[in-house]
Amino acid sequence: LSSVAQISDFPPEATIRSVIEASLERAAAPSGERASRIAETLGRAKLTDLETPVGALSGGWRKRLAIAEALVQGPDILLLDEPDTGLDQQGHDLIDSLLAEHTQQEGGTLFTTHQLERALRLADRIVILSAGRIVFERETAQLDSDTLRRIYQEATNE
Repeated sequence: LSSVAQISDFPPEATIRSVIEASLERAAAPSGERASRIAETLGRAKLTDLETPVGALSGGWRKRLAIAEALVQGPDILLLDEPDTGLDQQGHDLIDSLLAEHTQQEGGTLFTTHQLERALRLADRIVILSAGRIVFERETAQLDSDTLRRIYQEATNE
């Protein structure tokens, strides 16, 4: 299990490389695999300048780094809290690609979002929570955008 918080709190002086290396150390990744995992994951996340300090990254690039940090561990399950917060369209597209790739190749992905169309596009199953309780659950193949929006509004009184 790897997780990505809505807001990451990397030390501003840490570099992209040191964040990813620390993540692999915590995950006890075999030392012989680390260099290839770093190169592959950061390449997919378009984080190519490994010596860039985190403090020099925009919010969207920090989000990419947080997701890369979780993915480099090769988790069976990836848990993300609003992975789309603070991203421009290019960032959204990249994150969507990374999440879809993880789900297809490695394991399950569970994420929270308020963007219903995005959830409908990326998820296999939609669960709506209100006041900490499940108020709706259905496979996305059984839903369309208008129906999901209506159900969401009714379920959350919005």
